[in-house]
Amino acid sequence: MSKPHDTFQERAEGFELLGLRSSAGLEARYVPRAGLVCSSLRHAGDELLGQRGGVRDYAERGATMGIPILHPWANRLDGPGFRAGGVEVTFPPDAEAVRLDGATGLPIHGLVSGWPAWEVVSHGADEKTAHLEAVLEADRLPAVSGLFPFPHRVRVRAELCGLTLRIATT
Repeated sequence: MSKPHDTFQERAEGFELLGLRSSAGLEARYVPRAGLVCSSLRHAGDELLGQRGGVRDYAERGATMGIPILHPWANRLDGPGFRAGGVEVTFPPDAEAVRLDGATGLPIHGLVSGWPAWEVVSHGADEKTAHLEAVLEADRLPAVSGLFPFPHRVRVRAELCGLTLRIATT
């Protein structure tokens, strides 16, 4: 008989990690205080994600690792700002939330990489899944709200079921 789905908590690199475990031996670890990055995905103890510099490096510099939340855009912009919904936004050169690509100097991977503003609204398990759900309210990030000036809320739900990690972002 397989083990039931469950959840767990642990600490790594000074951060609290919230874990999900499926009955098939798949484990996912999320770090709400580091931009809700999925810092680890393991099957039968084997790490499946690139760890690179780790959670601290990701939180402090936006360095690549795991499965990040890239919001409100992924990849690089073609200049120091964007136009959306009839609004033109130009990032100030010293904008704290803007991460720049080392090769091009262009803004990359959104504005919330590593930010600690996620609120966990549910972390639990039942006989079918283990899940984590968290919300980011745009107005909780003053350093970001002027750079993406559209009132909004982001909700992420991660579920483990058997050998599948499903992530829904709304």
